[in-house]
Amino acid sequence: MFKDLEVEVENKIQEKLDDEIVKEMQKKMLESISHIVEEQTHYNDRLTAEDIVKEYHIGKNIVYKMFKDKELPAQNFTRPAFVLRGEFEKYFRVRRDYLCN
Repeated sequence: MFKDLEVEVENKIQEKLDDEIVKEMQKKMLESISHIVEEQTHYNDRLTAEDIVKEYHIGKNIVYKMFKDKELPAQNFTRPAFVLRGEFEKYFRVRRDYLCN
């Protein structure tokens, strides 16, 4: 009789532990997904020349040179011209000596 009760209690404890593990895993997955969505949202932010000057502390004339560069996929046909943050960061990672003059 006590043996059955002991087994039943152990089963209930194991079920609770399993539930806690599953909940913890779900919480971690949700945090990971939220982080990915947040990164993707920032990647698609539109940056104007003024935004780049403020955020990256680059001179306005250099930013306008960047916007004229064919390698930067800036949308120059709109006013104000803009570039997606992710595209700008890709462009910005590569050294460009002509921008140093």
